[in-house]
Amino acid sequence: MAVNPYKDKKTGEIEPGVWIIDWWPLGRNGPRRQRRYYGTEKEAFVYWMDKVRSSKRQINTVNPRVLDVLPAWMAEYKNDHLPRTVGDMQQCMPVLIKFFGKLFFAELVPATLEEYKRLRLEAEAYPERKKDPDKPRRTVKPRTINKELSYLAAFLRWAYESGHCAELIRPKRFPAKMTRSPKVRIPSAEALARLIETIEDHYRPICLLMFHGGLRVHEALNIRGAWVRLDHNIIHVTGKGMKERIVPIMSDPLRQALKTALEARPEGYLFINPKTEKPYRDIKKALKRAAKAAGVPEHVHHHLLRHSFGTYALDAGIGIRQVQEYMGHSSITTTEKYVQFLAHRRTEDAAKFNARFGVNQNPTSTADNPKDPNPSE
Repeated sequence: MAVNPYKDKKTGEIEPGVWIIDWWPLGRNGPRRQRRYYGTEKEAFVYWMDKVRSSKRQINTVNPRVLDVLPAWMAEYKNDHLPRTVGDMQQCMPVLIKFFGKLFFAELVPATLEEYKRLRLEAEAYPERKKDPDKPRRTVKPRTINKELSYLAAFLRWAYESGHCAELIRPKRFPAKMTRSPKVRIPSAEALARLIETIEDHYRPICLLMFHGGLRVHEALNIRGAWVRLDHNIIHVTGKGMKERIVPIMSDPLRQALKTALEARPEGYLFINPKTEKPYRDIKKALKRAAKAAGVPEHVHHHLLRHSFGTYALDAGIGIRQVQEYMGHSSITTTEKYVQFLAHRRTEDAAKFNARFGVNQNPTSTADNPKDPNPSE
């Protein structure tokens, strides 16, 4: 093993957090090098891999197993991505490791990848949840498999660029027609108000940031106290791609909730999970409990609150350009999608059409009707 725990020569005891790195710069027939490294085992492994890559012995052409180099990629991925994205990747890893972990890179041919997709489609989504045996069995959806394949593709691209495999392997994903998201159903304003009122007090400011501020879930969960400026009635938000934007505090309930939260935690993260002493990862369960108690029939999730903000902001008369800026959309096309949720406008348009062509209206000849766009000649 190239990475081994360090033992004190006098006492023979293993020192925690200290590792001995072994490598041969000129190959097995050349001199051996050792170095003491301080850190975690994963960090020590990454350091060893860097030493191997920089040596004259091209170990990367030996066709290693996936598990031999996966820890190095995960360590780099953790450094380059947001914690929520890293957590999502780590949730997908056990399934990918179970199937691909012991394979050599040369074995990752298209047939192997297609076999993975087939077996995943046949697998049960939640095999550990068997409380209700009469409940219909739910299988893994193509959309979930595509997400797993996206992380696999990122790993294989890194492996190719790092010299671990001879050619770039691109997993073929399911087509878009099989992975479309279900249609969004925006709850009524009254139902959302009941939801906000029902949810636990310590979750309410987070919900208000998404519903009354249009923040994404990771933006709301990781907001700092210094970013909230009650004196200027604004919030500084750091969103996707570390892009910063300024969002006004839209409502009195949101302002009061932020004021109370700032009094409790004026510095650092505004919302801390008391169990982990870190920011919440999500509040899915709390939303489901509140939706059930409030009698909200729609499927409630984090992004639904943000969808609701976009819809009701346009409904309130806020310009579409302003809504785009507040929500942090890079393209106004994304913001325009919220117009389709304004059901009352469809009702008004139907009433206008019915007022002219409804069955209760007295028909008049086109020649006598000066408003007819195509009068008879």
